[in-house]
Amino acid sequence: MATLRKAVVTKAGISYVTMTDIEESDRLAETNAPPTKDQLLARAAAKRWDVETSGITLPGEVRVPTDPVAQTKIATAKTAYDNGTLKDPIAFKALTGWLMADAVMLTAVYAAVVSHVEQGYATEKAVADAINAGAITDYAGIEAAGWPKN
Repeated sequence: MATLRKAVVTKAGISYVTMTDIEESDRLAETNAPPTKDQLLARAAAKRWDVETSGITLPGEVRVPTDPVAQTKIATAKTAYDNGTLKDPIAFKALTGWLMADAVMLTAVYAAVVSHVEQGYATEKAVADAINAGAITDYAGIEAAGWPKN
């Protein structure tokens, strides 16, 4: 009997989350055996993705989305302020509600999102290095790493 498993596939340096079929016997073997290096690296990539795309909380308890679409829209709006295309405040939909964002606010949001994403990648790299060095050998080690807060 086949079942589905979440897997991370990396192409051209970009990790994608996919669903793959595995046989029941493989699933049982996985649950009884320690994870392989590839499984640990895939879990670290999936953890980074989850952290990266789960949003962040800014001062004032403002929750900002950090999924790839939101990252692009925030960067595009910041660029528009930087090059003078935008001058007046714009409506910005945070996860906690609507805000009127001027250039200063949007630049702060942009900086926070970029920092959050980069911290996620830095943590994933540190975890991957530890996995490859044999210092992390289980999923708990991945979860215990210093992932950025959401």
